[in-house]
Amino acid sequence: MTREEELMPVYLFQRSTRYYLRAHIPEDLQPLFQVAEFRYSLKTAELRQARHRCRLIIPFIHSMFRTLRAANVSTEDSMPSSLSPEKLKRIISKYVIDSLAWEDSYQSEKVLNPYEHEDRLQDLEDIILNHKEIAGEGRHRQACGGQAAKLLESEGIELDQKSPEFNQLCRLMARADVKTSEVALKWQRGEYTAQDVQNVLYELGVSDAAETNSSLSPAPVPQPEPPSLTIGQLVSAYWKEKVSSWKPRTKTEYETCRARVLEMLGADSPVSSLDYYSVKRFRDGLSNSNLSESRVNLYIGFLKAVINFEMQTTRILPANPCEGLRYKDTRRKDELRAVFDLDDLKAMFIDSPEFGKDQINQPERFWVPLLALYSGARMEELCQLYADQVQEVEGYWCFQIEAKYKGQSVKTSEKRTVPLSPFLLELGFHRYAQQVGEGRLWPSLPRINNRWGHYFGRWFKEFKDKCGIDPRKNYKVFHSFRHNVETKLQYEEVEQRYIDQLLGHSNRAESARYGKRFVERLHDNAVMKLDWHKKIDLSHLFRSKWAVPE
Repeated sequence: MTREEELMPVYLFQRSTRYYLRAHIPEDLQPLFQVAEFRYSLKTAELRQARHRCRLIIPFIHSMFRTLRAANVSTEDSMPSSLSPEKLKRIISKYVIDSLAWEDSYQSEKVLNPYEHEDRLQDLEDIILNHKEIAGEGRHRQACGGQAAKLLESEGIELDQKSPEFNQLCRLMARADVKTSEVALKWQRGEYTAQDVQNVLYELGVSDAAETNSSLSPAPVPQPEPPSLTIGQLVSAYWKEKVSSWKPRTKTEYETCRARVLEMLGADSPVSSLDYYSVKRFRDGLSNSNLSESRVNLYIGFLKAVINFEMQTTRILPANPCEGLRYKDTRRKDELRAVFDLDDLKAMFIDSPEFGKDQINQPERFWVPLLALYSGARMEELCQLYADQVQEVEGYWCFQIEAKYKGQSVKTSEKRTVPLSPFLLELGFHRYAQQVGEGRLWPSLPRINNRWGHYFGRWFKEFKDKCGIDPRKNYKVFHSFRHNVETKLQYEEVEQRYIDQLLGHSNRAESARYGKRFVERLHDNAVMKLDWHKKIDLSHLFRSKWAVPE
């Protein structure tokens, strides 16, 4: 038994319906935390799941204790006014552990279907790319300065933000963002090991090699004898367990996936027959039937989720044979993140008859592209809006992205508030919403295949093609408005947390810590930077039949 395990008794207790972890802090470290124990919600009412999550969290706490002791921290210097190397290590260690603890908690709360899981993986890959760009381009002070100042304030450390020590803290935080996001991606893929925490601390220089080589992995759980189970029975059990959490559109997609899996792998085949080669034959068979790579990836993602469910329940398979069998997108990152350049924006909003000569015959065709350009919201998020979701919040006109009404959905399942750009307010978007009064903001859009944006998406593709913007050459689609916003804000050196909150990225739940004045800060620090009307002349839009200027 290690020293930490001797000095840190761990208890599970239940309050109401949820289990909590209570861990004693060793006496020599209690002055640093100002408390005698940790209390942490395990966010579950099941004892078995609570014990599993407890085993994942304890290594984080042990790692933090080792790092603090290695830094030789004493109570006398726990509230210093300067940043020594030991104090820097302590702050970075806590920053890393808090970030990974939040990621573990986030993944414990979220039940993702395969479609949402693939979206989450893509979001994490984008986040990692953003963090690497920040670290590589030396923008760590601009990106991390605000949060670094808060960390120092919480530690009672006074430090000149122009000092080399402050710059070093920001640099390490930027590197930590890259490392912790990479671990989050690894965890999301089901590749978690308790060693990940120590590896990150070691690579950042706040933990020594001896600690890194120590084993924090829990004792192996004895595996039962594999029961007899067919693929058909497994898929039925998975479907019964998960279908209630799926959106209607997702359910429709998975009905097709289910039929293909049972047809090609055999409903009566035993689950134990699933291995890398059988799944690879399944993938190749899909490809040979002229399905696109993205469609094949959807089927593999569905099968992967089914097998993950099996590994959590009956445990016949020791590993998921779907790992590594998704087709990789060979496009360069800049192609995946294509934006509309100024020539494209001029072609659409100035030179086209629709916007240039006010020949748009539906309000959503005027407003939705402009809303996307000035907010980065997704097409479906905008097409599903109701009039009463355009409202004043903290003195700022905003629109709410939420699943409030029947048929509405949010990709990340998290409500967010998006402040309106002053340019959209001058055009009178909020007044247009008030004129609609109640009900859906775009009543002419029908819901097709569980999507409000079905017909709008068709119209926008035809409109964009007429403007000479060919997606086959440069991958520019409606989603490119979203990348316009992200690229513009990164160029303006806006803090990543504001970009994530505006675009709805799920990253460390920073929004929960912002306080009630966050809408004002999001408006001032991000939305005000989106000044496309200063780059191209959009004054003719005020004469549109759909604009409602004062």
